Amino acid sequence: PRKAINIYTDLVDYYIKTKNYDRQVFMMLNSSGVYQRLGDFKTMGLVLDSIKNIMKDLDLPSNVNEGRLYFFTSVLKNWTHEYDSAIYYGEKSLSILSGNRKIDIREEAIIHAQMGNVYSSFGLYKRAIEKYKAAIELKISKDPNTPYIAPEYANLALSYLYLLDLDLAKSYAFQSLEMKKKYFGENHLSTAYGFTLAGVILNQLKDYPNSIENHR
Repeated sequence: PRKAINIYTDLVDYYIKTKNYDRQVFMMLNSSGVYQRLGDFKTMGLVLDSIKNIMKDLDLPSNVNEGRLYFFTSVLKNWTHEYDSAIYYGEKSLSILSGNRKIDIREEAIIHAQMGNVYSSFGLYKRAIEKYKAAIELKISKDPNTPYIAPEYANLALSYLYLLDLDLAKSYAFQSLEMKKKYFGENHLSTAYGFTLAGVILNQLKDYPNSIENHR
């Protein structure tokens, strides 16, 4: 990740010199995502504030980068537990990027999934379910055989678990688990989490023997 930041910094400098401000902003947005993965939310916030000032000072038109800025701001606000702001910026992002042909469908799917996480953090599980299902639909439209819907299935399982709809929770948990076993193998960390989630739900269903088996 640190090497990625250095690369993005060099690219930002290049685009400043060539006055390609849209690309400058895009590279800064990418660097904010790296800081997110590093857990450095303070620096992430500083980068996003800098982007806002650049877009304002240069009077850049409303475009895809603005939608991305709102998305990363939503991510930051969710991590800092400012859930009202996270929802506000996330929905602003979707208002710009949903159905926008200038972005890949998978990027829109990521935003829906992130908004599902925000609504879940806020305890709005029915809204979270809507967002997770939207993310799944978009990913499948790009690749019907994609294994990368497994996280959304797991999140649906958790949402239904919190709503005490245990049968649906079990169904989504096991669909997610089977995908992870097939594509990542039984020893993968993500698969281990899938076994744990299935075990928790089976425990709630009082299926104790199978619950214990999935926890092993």
